Amino acid sequence: MAKPYQELRDKHFTPDEQAKQDAQARELVLDYTLGELRKKLAQLTQAQLGEFLDVSQTQISKYEAGGDMLLSTLRRIVEARGGEIRVQARLTDRDWVTLRDLSHPEKDLVSA
Repeated sequence: MAKPYQELRDKHFTPDEQAKQDAQARELVLDYTLGELRKKLAQLTQAQLGEFLDVSQTQISKYEAGGDMLLSTLRRIVEARGGEIRVQARLTDRDWVTLRDLSHPEKDLVSA
């Protein structure tokens, strides 16, 4: 089971490091692969992320290699860093719509 992000953040990062990471995340335009998200924004190794998610470093490597994964797995990865995920879809000649998360009806799934 994934550990609460705040507990892990407090354990692994000083308050100054946390503030620096938050500022960097706000300034960046987000268009990353999963590996880039982990390295550039979360500043975690595969082993650290694996520890957070209670999976092996090898499994994190497989996720980052582009293998198919469940949306719930991607959500766990993003939430391990204190983030959230949304899912959007657009049909031809239509506006973007946000899909609802059926497992958490109060949340939307995707992003812009």
